[in-house]
Amino acid sequence: MAHDLINEVPEAKRFIGSACRGWDKFKRYPSEEFIEIRGAVLATSGIDSQNESFAPEGLYGMAEQIRRDSLWLMYEHNPLNLPLGRVLAAKCFYAPNAQLHFVAGVVGIYDSSKYASFSSVGCDIENLTTGPITTTVDDTNPFSLTVSYNPHEIPSSVIEDLLRDAPPEVAREPALEARKSADPLTILAITASLGVLVNNPFSKKFAERLGERAADSTAALSSWLNERVVAAFSRLEKEALFEFRCQESGCRVEFVVPSKDRLVVQKSAETVDEAAKSARALLNALSRFGPEKLVYRYDPKTLQWWPLYAATRTRGIIKDARMLIAAERVPLSGGDDPDSSR
Repeated sequence: MAHDLINEVPEAKRFIGSACRGWDKFKRYPSEEFIEIRGAVLATSGIDSQNESFAPEGLYGMAEQIRRDSLWLMYEHNPLNLPLGRVLAAKCFYAPNAQLHFVAGVVGIYDSSKYASFSSVGCDIENLTTGPITTTVDDTNPFSLTVSYNPHEIPSSVIEDLLRDAPPEVAREPALEARKSADPLTILAITASLGVLVNNPFSKKFAERLGERAADSTAALSSWLNERVVAAFSRLEKEALFEFRCQESGCRVEFVVPSKDRLVVQKSAETVDEAAKSARALLNALSRFGPEKLVYRYDPKTLQWWPLYAATRTRGIIKDARMLIAAERVPLSGGDDPDSSR
């Protein structure tokens, strides 16, 4: 189908050929290199396996966003796997015979063996300067937490049940996500600001800092998370990831728990503030590279958070080699080997 669409539209074929030949003009920094450059159809207006389709205006918007910001190339939407490369160029076309709009793109694949490490760019993960923590009343404002999910991965009825009696700090409308793949990985996320995660409203420490006024709120949130959210998550049939997620200074930060074990997820929530403080310090240390994506992983064996990688604008992928080796040996969930994907 992809080649048929490209071959049907000569302009699309010329676009891909020109972008492949002139790939160096899309480099973000002088030393950015790719081991493979190839054309691809990124999306179409046809009905997919989930019985959904992109509206033409959505496809044109996608192409414009890629032109403006690029797009990290992941496999099966799994944040635990490093980006494979990025989409260098994209443009939307219409195939009259197929009667489909489609986004043609050119992708560049990195040599993962050449990824920089945090230490090689001057980031000592174990000795990051976190700075003082300022707790404010704003961190307990209503709707500071949002549940994010894909209805093709988790039944909407499950989420509706969780939100029906959720504490007032939790938004009543969940954020819907779309992950397009033949067998999408299930992800349930709690989205908040980095400031909220740094103060960790799920822990007793938060109540102690704000005093008696916050005790009831903290207890309600902790109970809801542990007894409702984590319990429902642990009952999901497919392998799944639990995430705490935020956006900070233009960077998407994900704190990923690769386990459905209730105790593991509960322990991760108790210490997510430690990961958030580390992330804030790491983002500051990486600011000169323009970080766009930062992923932390919670180790179900050691019960510790550790940064996996950062995807940056002017230094590419920066990884932590120790945890990546360990991650390959730890089952994603329930004893099965992880699917190398996003």
